Amino acid sequence: TYNGVASASSFGAIDGNPLIDKAIREKADSIRNYYHGIELSNQYTIEEKIAHVEQWWKIVEKLIVTANIHKNDLSKLVKASTLRLRQGTHELMALLERHGIPVLILSAGIGDVIREGFHQQSVFRKNIEIISNKMKYNEDGLMIGFKGDVIHSYNKPKASEHNAAYFENNKNRDNLILMGDMDGDLQMADGIHYLRNKVTIGFLNERVDELLETYMNLFDMVVAGDESMDSVNTILLAMFEE
Repeated sequence: TYNGVASASSFGAIDGNPLIDKAIREKADSIRNYYHGIELSNQYTIEEKIAHVEQWWKIVEKLIVTANIHKNDLSKLVKASTLRLRQGTHELMALLERHGIPVLILSAGIGDVIREGFHQQSVFRKNIEIISNKMKYNEDGLMIGFKGDVIHSYNKPKASEHNAAYFENNKNRDNLILMGDMDGDLQMADGIHYLRNKVTIGFLNERVDELLETYMNLFDMVVAGDESMDSVNTILLAMFEE
């Protein structure tokens, strides 16, 4: 949370931004509540969720384009939003950089916003790589959509395949800590054939009482609610004997 309200996602930092027209914000909020509810629900199959998520994407892309966002406004939009890195993220990234551990952020959000968030609230370190959706602009600098194929919660393994060079360059690293907040994130490492060990950490940000048992069964470790990265940092500090 930030100032008592839920922190914005990378999409929310744009379509829920106070600098964006109110009508767009209200429509985006209504759309998000409907589709995100389906995304979290136990009442839908993965196939049904994928169909809804892809529909959600098409609607939101068209909506964001109507906001007439200029690429030079991105920094201002991120600063005005409630997007916040989870407490302890700066320390986590510094620790991983110190030990030469590569960090891949494979996100169904907006990569441009994630990168800008790091620049404003921490440091975008040399060991960080982002695979995510990228904004597309016309010759006047106005956003007209997203580049290439959409990355959503349930097709992240496919996105990994399209960035095979990254994994080839890191094939000597066969231990992985996978962190995510959706069940679909558990498949992010599918296809990385050289892994020997994998630990999964799930972040359950909402509906904790309802979904905690499900997440405990899915992930090796669960960070529930508005907790910081301290538990993750503690584990890594012990591993590195710092």
